[in-house]
Amino acid sequence: MKDKLERFIDANREAFDTEAPPAPVWQKIEKNISPKRKVFHLLTLKQFAACFLLLINAIVVLILLEKKNTQQAPVAHQQESGYIDSSYQFEMSRIIRSVSISEAELKGVEKIDPALYKNFMSALGQLNTYYTSLEKELSVNPNKEQLFEAMIQNLRLQQELLNQQLSIYQTLKKSKNETNSKSL
Repeated sequence: MKDKLERFIDANREAFDTEAPPAPVWQKIEKNISPKRKVFHLLTLKQFAACFLLLINAIVVLILLEKKNTQQAPVAHQQESGYIDSSYQFEMSRIIRSVSISEAELKGVEKIDPALYKNFMSALGQLNTYYTSLEKELSVNPNKEQLFEAMIQNLRLQQELLNQQLSIYQTLKKSKNETNSKSL
């Protein structure tokens, strides 16, 4: 039956193609045809989780950097009051940002080994104390250029110390991971 119908349609194709349904019939057909829906590809659960984690990590980093910037208020205050020469200002702000990021990374040590973290912060605290004394001396000392250079040197020492501490932390972390994988 199906073959006969197909053959009939094929044989009379031209007659079918020349005729069009009347306008009211065609309008009813159009009303009954549902509009095609657009297909949206939703993220898979893994992709959504990865995007969410990236967003959370970015927010945490921004919060840590903002928190650290508020702790560096004395330097910012000096910049606003005009004590810091613009040639030194750029170098100091660059190093301060780098120190802030390194300190945020070093926070991971506190969870793994609080005693080691305390030692790290003690060493860094001594440099910070010296830096603060340089800042106080800046307002009364006429040789500001020498003080700026000493402050920049102090910040560089802080950054170098933090880099060494991060290296120690990475080594400890790696050795603990190796120990854990050997024990499994």
